Amino acid sequence: MTSTSRWMLGVVLLLALGVAGRRPTTVVASAPPDEAQTLRAERTAARAALLRCPPDSRDPRRRTLASACEALARHPRTTDASAGVLLLEAARWWSAAKDARAQLLWQELVADGDRDTSARARLELAHMMRRVGDLVQAIAAYEALALDVAMARPRRDSAMWWCGRTYELLGDIEAAERTWTRLAHQARDPCLRVRAWDRLGRSYLARGALKNAREAALQCVQESAEFSAESTPLGARVRAAIGSMTLRRRLADQAR
Repeated sequence: MTSTSRWMLGVVLLLALGVAGRRPTTVVASAPPDEAQTLRAERTAARAALLRCPPDSRDPRRRTLASACEALARHPRTTDASAGVLLLEAARWWSAAKDARAQLLWQELVADGDRDTSARARLELAHMMRRVGDLVQAIAAYEALALDVAMARPRRDSAMWWCGRTYELLGDIEAAERTWTRLAHQARDPCLRVRAWDRLGRSYLARGALKNAREAALQCVQESAEFSAESTPLGARVRAAIGSMTLRRRLADQAR
């Protein structure tokens, strides 16, 4: 065999091996869209649409977003924990749109949610009572949450805060001041203690008890000193809370 023949035979063999090793092209059909993924996309689109629309036409967009949150919450692939968060969000959007479905969802979450979700739903129901002017029932709901030792402490403190605010709306200043005093001494978050001192002192000012208001401002600074001295994010938050107290600003205005 000549060298030319051997070269041509090698080329033929290489071509044959290339054809044999080539995989056939397979046409893959596109997979059907995942329903949960579609619902998440709808929720994202509804959020974006709400942000774009003018304030006077937001209620229809809020209802659309609420429906999207609720549909995703009830999808079989959504975990129980995520479903609770989504239903709470849906209820808030229904409420913002002044839709009675919010109350139904909150009641469902009180009955069927985990401990934290149930507490949040109970707090939202109390807020709803306050907004519609049912102040006595709202206070009862807030107090029940604040006294429930099974609830997380921050949630109980939040309920107590709104209890004080509702007492103010009701005109029961003595009860409101008792609530602010309790929070000022016992709240878990030192920034909430500062806010409670602020409300207490402002209540004193409103009824002409200037000496008590000054004492409240001073006691707030003294009892917060341990936290405000920290070189930590908490320390910075406490210093900012003290610096922004309305009570201190009003007392300074009166001293001029």
